[in-house]
Amino acid sequence: MATLKSKIQISSSDFFSQSLNLSTSTTTSTSGDDRAFSVERVELGVRPTATLTQSETVLSNMNGKTLTLTDAYQNTHTVTFSTAYGNTLGGVAGSGSITVLSTVLATWNGKTLTMSDNLATPRALTITFNNTTTTIVRGTCTSTVIAYAVGLSGLTTTEAIRNKIIEAISTISNVNDFSMTATKNISNSAVVDLTQSIVGSVATPAIAGTAESNNLISAVDFTKGGAGYTSSFVGISNNAATTTAHLTSLRNTLLLAKEEGKLMIDPGEVPTASTLTLSMVGPYVPSKLSLPTGTAITASEMSATTFTGGDVPLVFPCGEFNSLHQKVYLYIVNKSSSGTVNFYMKDTTTHSEGTITASQADTSGISVGKTIILTSAKGIAYTLTSVAPDAATANTRVSDTSYIYGDGDTMEATMINIIETLSLIKNNASREKTPFTASLDSATVLRIEQNTIDGGTSGNTAITGTFIDEGIISTTGLSGGVDSYHLFSRLGPKEFMYLPMAGSPRLYADAEGSVSEIEYLTLEA
Repeated sequence: MATLKSKIQISSSDFFSQSLNLSTSTTTSTSGDDRAFSVERVELGVRPTATLTQSETVLSNMNGKTLTLTDAYQNTHTVTFSTAYGNTLGGVAGSGSITVLSTVLATWNGKTLTMSDNLATPRALTITFNNTTTTIVRGTCTSTVIAYAVGLSGLTTTEAIRNKIIEAISTISNVNDFSMTATKNISNSAVVDLTQSIVGSVATPAIAGTAESNNLISAVDFTKGGAGYTSSFVGISNNAATTTAHLTSLRNTLLLAKEEGKLMIDPGEVPTASTLTLSMVGPYVPSKLSLPTGTAITASEMSATTFTGGDVPLVFPCGEFNSLHQKVYLYIVNKSSSGTVNFYMKDTTTHSEGTITASQADTSGISVGKTIILTSAKGIAYTLTSVAPDAATANTRVSDTSYIYGDGDTMEATMINIIETLSLIKNNASREKTPFTASLDSATVLRIEQNTIDGGTSGNTAITGTFIDEGIISTTGLSGGVDSYHLFSRLGPKEFMYLPMAGSPRLYADAEGSVSEIEYLTLEA
């Protein structure tokens, strides 16, 4: 952080640009300086994570199984593993192959090759081979039954017969009698690669006929194919039977659900093994730490851990402003080319509190010079040291963090003096005033509460000191605070804001997507 030079001139246009051209010195800002200008890094917010571990590999066992996730905003979304969907967004066409095994044309005569396409109402194609002709002739056809005769005369190699089968299927498809793509296999000259022209689940996958049963060809039936995966259906129809393949398909679907705003959960990097790490995303909210559920969560298929490990936003580097009811003018620019910065205000809906309890009302056994050490919500330790109740220094301030209280004749009187002394605390260097409030629950029980407006859980510490070590004294540490973070701005790359503020504000921030650089200027009126 740098202090601004004595003269500052800012026109109205400066608050509508993406950078500030200000003259600064290189000296460090001193405590209480009411002007600050700097560029700071805002770190990525830490959000709760959970792990999914895939065990099942068999596609049919995963088909129909569900996974239900709930994000930090209580959006609940269920996805279903399905062999009716493929692992690409555009869907997957079924594929198969034919391998030519024989060149003895006499054995081909009258033999058949049968297969079906993938129209909504599939068409069944029968090709009958002839060893005395070279033509491709259309036979009797209906809307669902297609027949062709294909001549193989003069063909002497498996490659030539393979090419004739490709020509026949292409010709039949080109006249819209059938919907199939036949191509040459790049590594085997005897193989025809077949791909359904219609994307989606293949109703009739078999490639058959008497040419196959007589070992003139061998066939690999069509893979199942599938429609494009969606944000609700995990496409596994063409997956390899591996845990990694199934988790990759799940990741695809969860990414789409995130993009569509159905679930604020990021499925992380592409898996390389059997685990997938899920992370809550978006601005910070207190998480209820949900456990993934569904019929896929079984001992034999998939296990899951509860979402854990999130952390609260960090204090924005410009710190707090000691403005009370005066104004603070804050100008902030996100200088980064990627990443969004979230800004929050924090308040404490419940303050941390603790107690000092005496087992008797008599204090005669406790000598003077005993200490009580309390830590404020800002993490500053304050020491109170006892003197005789009639001492001139009783209930006075020694320094920012040291104070003196009177040791009364009774425990109630002593506790009243502690209350009075706590009200004197004023830490000028750290800009902290009366960080504690104390009251009597009874003549022997003193209740101490932290006052900091945004203290919350940050001040959960023990109450210590030599007074506490006395045998008749017991304590409960400062605990139980509850913080609330309120999102008030999100700055995307190159976005900026101008914000007049008042009171004693302290800002908190975290980044999404990537660590971001923030340029800021504060002017305290």
